[in-house]
Amino acid sequence: MMGEPQIKNLEEIIGKLLLSNEIIKKTEIVNLLEPGENYLSEMTKIQVSVKNTVTQAEREIYAIGKCVAKPPPNGSDFLKDFSPFLFTKEMMFYKEVVPAIQTFLKNRGASPVDYFPEFYGGRLNLSGGSKADEDAVLLLENLHTSGYQNMQRHEGFDFDAAKTILKDLAHFHAVPVAMKLLEPELFQETIKKICDIKPPPPAKKPEGKPDGPPALAKEVLVAILEEDEKCVPAIPSFLEILEEQRSISFEEMLNMKQREPFATMAHMDMWLNNTMQKLDHKNRPIKNKFVDFQVLSYASPAIDLLFLLITSVQTSVLETHFDYLLEYYHDNFTKVLRELGCDLAPFSYENFLEEVKAVIPVSIVHGSSFSLIIVFGKKGVAADPTQADKMGKDDLDPKAREKFRFIVHEAYKRGWMPQS
Repeated sequence: MMGEPQIKNLEEIIGKLLLSNEIIKKTEIVNLLEPGENYLSEMTKIQVSVKNTVTQAEREIYAIGKCVAKPPPNGSDFLKDFSPFLFTKEMMFYKEVVPAIQTFLKNRGASPVDYFPEFYGGRLNLSGGSKADEDAVLLLENLHTSGYQNMQRHEGFDFDAAKTILKDLAHFHAVPVAMKLLEPELFQETIKKICDIKPPPPAKKPEGKPDGPPALAKEVLVAILEEDEKCVPAIPSFLEILEEQRSISFEEMLNMKQREPFATMAHMDMWLNNTMQKLDHKNRPIKNKFVDFQVLSYASPAIDLLFLLITSVQTSVLETHFDYLLEYYHDNFTKVLRELGCDLAPFSYENFLEEVKAVIPVSIVHGSSFSLIIVFGKKGVAADPTQADKMGKDDLDPKAREKFRFIVHEAYKRGWMPQS
């Protein structure tokens, strides 16, 4: 049973939203999500009743409060070390990067982006310092009150929902690329600045231990692939990229050189729970919002694209429409570049597929692990990825295992993995 959430001195932030002669009558705060639905932060739903002391008119302010995550009781220091850093980065995104993007688009005669929630304000702590602590809070528009909702993570996106999200994702990636090409100084001062902020290194582990969080045992992953005989030929290739990816140190990962010209501001956590959709009367998605900008990095757009497909799109949709979805994303990506006045020659579909192939190793290893552990983790239970090495095959959801087999087989079949 979760206790009632508390946010100290909330009125100081809410007060900036009040109009002349308005006062706060009442504030209600409740938990927004069950444990396990957002493992990098804690979310609260805030309703503030406001009254005008002159006209006596009353209104409600609906917001989402985002706070630094508290690590599971028996977990490692992974969340404790990283959550404050991630929170600080997201605050910068809303305060500095979003306004820069909107200004850039306005100056180019383009429409503003509308796939971010409105930023109401926030703080890193109560002392005015530069590091986020347990009193940090970020206030955003409550998208639920505007008709947006999260899809069920165990179900995944259908074809129509996937298209809606990919169109916005292509725009999200293309605008920073256009800014890089057309207004490089603005790009460096905003997009590149936030992407270049690196987290502190993890605590030193005992000699011989990896410096990252524990991972699923390779024997477990092999056992999943062996459940379908058509995946068996891909196992040596998969083990090769698994060993390669797990041998990359934290420092090497942070300083990895990115491929140009596609490199952009990547979300790096682009999965179902970090998007919200508004549906029409037939339950078809008509609008989309992206949330959770905690781990933004300068990276290939294909990382976000593949992570979304691997973790969040129904396997049956990928089996039927995988090529179409890749082409659909690329068409929308180049459309934005064209409208903003960029040269499209370097961004051909053939070059784009090379981007996809280049990030397949990291996408398969990390995307599939995330899908197996987090996306298809048990509902109502706080996920702790640091306990992954204790999990067996039967601890993992059958749908997640099916998705993992499909991705490995598909990548191997297309020659995107080492061929034996």
